[in-house]
Amino acid sequence: MSTATVPAPYTTLTNFSNIPPLMKDESFVNGVWANILAMYFPFPAHVIEPEKYTAKDNKADLFVHRIQDGRPMLCYEGKIKGGKDATFDKAIAQAGKYMSETGARFGMAGIGSKVVFVVFKGSDLWELKFQSRGGGPVAMREHNPLDILTDSGAIHNILT
Repeated sequence: MSTATVPAPYTTLTNFSNIPPLMKDESFVNGVWANILAMYFPFPAHVIEPEKYTAKDNKADLFVHRIQDGRPMLCYEGKIKGGKDATFDKAIAQAGKYMSETGARFGMAGIGSKVVFVVFKGSDLWELKFQSRGGGPVAMREHNPLDILTDSGAIHNILT
């Protein structure tokens, strides 16, 4: 996979190199991704809500809300690497359920330091992947997770 070249500090996150070994429980995994999301969706224009209940009383790990219109923009569902539910299929399905219950169009499924971005296209959930040749995100039907250490440029490009 090739990543797009982006300005520092997003080309590599070398200062995060000590974090993946610490991502052993779900709250730490979710905390890392909440802090990354806060860099792209800063307060007071956005609020990142942990443990957000949906209208159907399900609970998502994180939601990013846009304050201007109060709408949920992005749902994040995280898992610990090696956990019983730690598959991208399960995490994406869970995020997709929460997205449909809240109207969020974009989602993230994270397992440890890796993440998959998803988007609704009609009623189908598709994976987003940044393609450097095309210059923007495209929808895919396969799981190809991005890692915060080796794919930070692609993560940056999807989140901006």
